[in-house]
Amino acid sequence: MDTAAYYFEKFLGDLTIKYKHPLTQNEECAFCWLPQIYYRRGEFEKLDAFTKIVMRFYSNNFRIVNSIWWNFAQSNSLYPHNPEFDKKYTTYFKNLTGFGEGGKYGVQKKLLEEVFDNDQKFRRLLLNKNNEFLDSIPKAIDDSIGRVDSMNIAIVAGIIDKYGWLGPKDVGVKAVMGEFYTIQHADRATFFKYYPIIKKAYRQQQLTQNEYELFIDRRQVYLHKPQIYGTQRSYDSTRGEWFTDPVKK
Repeated sequence: MDTAAYYFEKFLGDLTIKYKHPLTQNEECAFCWLPQIYYRRGEFEKLDAFTKIVMRFYSNNFRIVNSIWWNFAQSNSLYPHNPEFDKKYTTYFKNLTGFGEGGKYGVQKKLLEEVFDNDQKFRRLLLNKNNEFLDSIPKAIDDSIGRVDSMNIAIVAGIIDKYGWLGPKDVGVKAVMGEFYTIQHADRATFFKYYPIIKKAYRQQQLTQNEYELFIDRRQVYLHKPQIYGTQRSYDSTRGEWFTDPVKK
């Protein structure tokens, strides 16, 4: 965490602010985590400056804005809150991005947000208090995940087939994550059916770099090829242990 902040402040920050420095994939990841780092440290003045100054260079880059907002919104519940700043930061990002409150897709937004909550509900039970995978997967949890995934696929497939991919401007970040993770966790046939749509969403900057790396690695695993980024782990029920799927050298 300290290294990422140092890297940005001493190198990437100066280049970005002075020259609108285009970000590499690794720089983008570090860049997008910086608000969360400042929040964890309670450095709200730095977070405010980052939001006001740096983000104006990237306000039209939905992938970066989406990633920064998602990292902040998803994780800050783990740390002491500053309610006044939470409200200010949330309002700022909504104004900056125009991320959807639903509008004509209000019903779909609600459904997709519930889909995301359900997708994560039982998967969180696979982690211990240190965010490490349990040594074994209880059958009840595994069965529950399977049932939820099947229901989620039916909902998300119905929405995408009818309306197309709904992006953050349509339904907001959380709902988009409901779309994405349902396809990410889907069976092979469903995954590849919607593969072109996910790829297009990324190219249109509607998905984060982190999500795209998960997606590409899942594709590699399904094709029995080495991962590119090393994000995927599988569970060997015979040996009762987790392992990282092969990664391209």
